[in-house]
Amino acid sequence: MKKLIIIAAFISIFVSCGSKPNNDASSEQEVMKYTLKIDNIKGQVKSYEESFQNVSFDDEFNITEDSSVEQSQSYSIRYFDEKGVWVESKIFMQGELFSNAIAQLSEEGAYIGTINLNEAGDTVSKTKVVEFTSKKLIEENILDGEVVYRRTKVFDNLKTISMVVDNMFNGNTLHSEFSYSYNEDGFISSYSTKTTQNGEEISASKQNIKYLEFDNEGNWTKRLSYSEGVFEGQLTVRSFEYYK
Repeated sequence: MKKLIIIAAFISIFVSCGSKPNNDASSEQEVMKYTLKIDNIKGQVKSYEESFQNVSFDDEFNITEDSSVEQSQSYSIRYFDEKGVWVESKIFMQGELFSNAIAQLSEEGAYIGTINLNEAGDTVSKTKVVEFTSKKLIEENILDGEVVYRRTKVFDNLKTISMVVDNMFNGNTLHSEFSYSYNEDGFISSYSTKTTQNGEEISASKQNIKYLEFDNEGNWTKRLSYSEGVFEGQLTVRSFEYYK
């Protein structure tokens, strides 16, 4: 079950939606696509790799202690077509392929779910889109005919402003709520989380975001997530491959 939760979590990271203008809600849903827009990614991205490291830093956000001096051996890679539509994600743990999510599209190109493969290429679960509009995306991860994971993302002007995630396992429900704030450049400036298990709150926090480095296209390549007044946090490192 832990493996399924990890797969679902990596699928969910900061993706976007786009559609053809249409006043009919059902028609709009049919052409909704996963794209690069919500993460404010610029340029014609072919793929990007993302890893996470726990670090310490000083009051000027200089990294002073990094337990992962060498490149992290656990990371994800997301792949996009030439139109910026997400097509596949891979997760590597300790340098080895851990899982592979293949995006499923309708004949019109709409995102309708994923097939989730293990390291051997066998299907372990499927993700089904329940609802996808310019305002909301609801997905369910299905294992052996049962829903074990549900995520609801709420959009405002193609930005994710909130997300609710439910993990169902061994008769328990882990419920997580996320809310996001953005700066004037369209990047996430902070986010709050609250997690309950079977209705009882087990954690709550707010994380601030500091962007440290950008590439030539204007996409951030290093950012720091941290709690106010605490000089430890999580460093996210990204590297991009472009079509042009």
